[in-house]
Amino acid sequence: LGRIAQGDIEKAVLARATRHDTGTRVDPITLFEGLREQQPDTCQFLVQPSPACAFLGASPEFLYRRVGRHVLSEALAGTRRRGSTPERDGALAGELLASGKDRREQEIVRLHLLKHLEPHCGHVQAPAEPDLRSVPMMHHLLTTVEGMLHEHVHDAALLAALHPTPAVCGTSTAAALELLRASESFDRGLYAGPVGCFGRNESEVAVAIRSALVRDEAVHVFAGAGIVAGSDPEAEWQETTLKMQAFEKLLSAPHAS
Repeated sequence: LGRIAQGDIEKAVLARATRHDTGTRVDPITLFEGLREQQPDTCQFLVQPSPACAFLGASPEFLYRRVGRHVLSEALAGTRRRGSTPERDGALAGELLASGKDRREQEIVRLHLLKHLEPHCGHVQAPAEPDLRSVPMMHHLLTTVEGMLHEHVHDAALLAALHPTPAVCGTSTAAALELLRASESFDRGLYAGPVGCFGRNESEVAVAIRSALVRDEAVHVFAGAGIVAGSDPEAEWQETTLKMQAFEKLLSAPHAS
């Protein structure tokens, strides 16, 4: 917050990791199946380079979808927990939509996507006002940004232009990266990176958040929160705790291992 007040950066997305030692080898497929049931309407992914190691998650955020030359990206930021009743849930959603702090945080991402897609597109458009994306346990602010790519713009160019967005890093990008490397006590690895499928005519790439790394008997769960002017440290910490609850519930279930 001091760096933000000084004008060095506008936003930084700080992440934390918790390690869960289960005492028995964790089957990533079983964990993944539980995640799929618990987190519908998200992008679920599993990457398993070896039998003893797997990275998996259920992300609410797409970096981009491309069909032919049409490309669509998503500015997702701002968080409120879901309410226990329809009335409370609606009140929390309204609170998020009315929050100046959360709207600033999300607007930074929207402007980043517009700026970095424009050089690759003949036309880019996005609504001025955010909408809601509601997933199990959380509400988020969402804006879709879409355009028509110039000829011969390939997925490698889109990845280089868009990643990392201010939703997982901050802005300005270079200054935020420097702060994250100095502040975070762990290597993010695949966390918050792009994950997806690429084809000649169609590609779909998500941002690997709400994720965990499985190594034998240990599960490392990751979560981050966007820090901007007006952020409250305790509230941001609680937000990351909320984002970790999906994995924590699965790991505490009898069939988790």
